[in-house]
Order: sequence, then structure tokens, then C-alpha cells
Amino acid sequence: DSLYAVACQCRDSAYVPGGFEVKFGYPTKDSLPPLEIRNPDGSVIKVKGKIDRYDYWDHEGVRYFRIIDYKSSKHQLTPGEAYDGYKMQMMTYMDAMETAIGKDGGNPMCGGVFYFAIPTGRVKDADFSLKGLFYDDPGNIEAMAGENGKGGLKRYGQRVTGCSGVPEGGFDFLKSRVRANISEITEHVKQGRI
Repeated sequence: DSLYAVACQCRDSAYVPGGFEVKFGYPTKDSLPPLEIRNPDGSVIKVKGKIDRYDYWDHEGVRYFRIIDYKSSKHQLTPGEAYDGYKMQMMTYMDAMETAIGKDGGNPMCGGVFYFAIPTGRVKDADFSLKGLFYDDPGNIEAMAGENGKGGLKRYGQRVTGCSGVPEGGFDFLKSRVRANISEITEHVKQGRI
């Protein structure tokens, strides 16, 4: 059932798989560059990680992308959790992918960041929709949901459920806040305030 849901996300969405287990910041040929965050003192933090899956959709000169992180249990992400620093992983992945696409000469735009719960045990009543944040634009929603609604977003009419919409510029706002949170945490660690 889980594999079928992933296949539907790929088949029924305008977004196509761009990569699985995508590394950034690792000293290997297949790795994207590290995410670099400059501290107020001029020092640079180099962040590394591994993105479970990213999909993309090229539309009108823009490369929209979505990040999908597989989990063994249900997870949710709200803009407040990202802003407050409680859940920085997905925003960090988004930032790394956006930076990599931009360095390749692309025009990146985050379409969404999502958790996908792969249930263990009984899957009869499992919810296979994506949970997280999406760029709240009708074209993006349609591209993700697909004509039959099996592209990953759960919709009732034009309303998306189980996710939070982010307005234009919202991902950039969250990204800069998460960068500030990472920088602040790094300074606390350097000062021994853990």
C-alpha cells in the first residue's frame, strides 16, 4: 500500500522525481554542496544532510520543487514550528535544494515540504497523503494534487487538508528565520551554553 501511494504521488502529479537519498555537504561526487550559513562574526557553518526524496515541476521558466521526508510514524509541520525552531529539518533541506538549483542556473521556487508516513503493521485505514507546508498557489496545488487527487495532496474541492498553505514569499521568510536559529544555536554551543 505504501509503495502504491508513492507511485501515485509520482504518476498523478505534474511533479516528477528528481532524486532519492540526495546528499548535500558530503565529500562525495554525488553530493550537492553544503548549505553555508554565515554567522554575524563572519564565520561560516557548513550544514550537511540527506534528503529522502525531491520532486520537481518545470513551469514557465521556474523549477518548482518539493521535499519529501519518509517517516515510520505520523508527523506534521506548521509554519510556527519551523519559525520557532522546533522543526528546522525540512526548512534546511529546502534551503539546500534551493541553493543547489540556483547554483545550476535554475530559477528555484519551493512548492512544498512534506512528511510521508510509511505505516508499519496494519495499513487498511492508513492515510497516505503528504503532511506539511505547501506554496498556496492554485497552479502549484493543481500540479501536486493531479486530476484525480492522488498526487499526494488531499483535497476537498479546492481546499487542501492535512497541510498548511504558505503565501508567496513565506518560504523565504521561514528560511531566513531558520538560518538565524541555526546561527544562534551555533553561538550558544561555542559559548558552552547548551
